[in-house]
Amino acid sequence: MKEKLEEIVDKIDLAKITPSIASCHFRQNANLLGAVYAFMVRKKK
Repeated sequence: MKEKLEEIVDKIDLAKITPSIASCHFRQNANLLGAVYAFMVRKKK
């Protein structure tokens, strides 16, 4: 995946930096945690 990203960045003249790719700490629960957070923020209003 990193090699493919480097190929893409090399093709784009405007790309000055290469983003780093890392797995999320919360893995498959990340989306659920984001949904709960959004719900809690909206509920406070």
